[in-house]
Amino acid sequence: MHLYHQRVPLKMRYSKHLIWSDGTYNMVKIQQEMKYDRPSGVDLGPINVVAFTKTFGATGFELTGIEQFSLILQRAREAESPILMNLPTDYSDKESLIAFKDPYHGH
Repeated sequence: MHLYHQRVPLKMRYSKHLIWSDGTYNMVKIQQEMKYDRPSGVDLGPINVVAFTKTFGATGFELTGIEQFSLILQRAREAESPILMNLPTDYSDKESLIAFKDPYHGH
């Protein structure tokens, strides 16, 4: 949240945004697990996106089930304020998200 929250005011100037969250700095966590077999300092815990976006004069939506997606997307399109939609994500199958297997690839 530390690095991300500093960019929110800038990002909120521009229309509508989706974030995929799992309560961690996930890509950092994945790389730590690949390189060191354990994560360190990457767990953020739950983030109240709706309350957080209000502090910037925006509107936040929290998707709690896939059946809500169409309704939330419609409300986001109709909103006159900037939008941030939080899509809670399960990265338990994260290995399929990573193209490289060498933990030192690109470093």
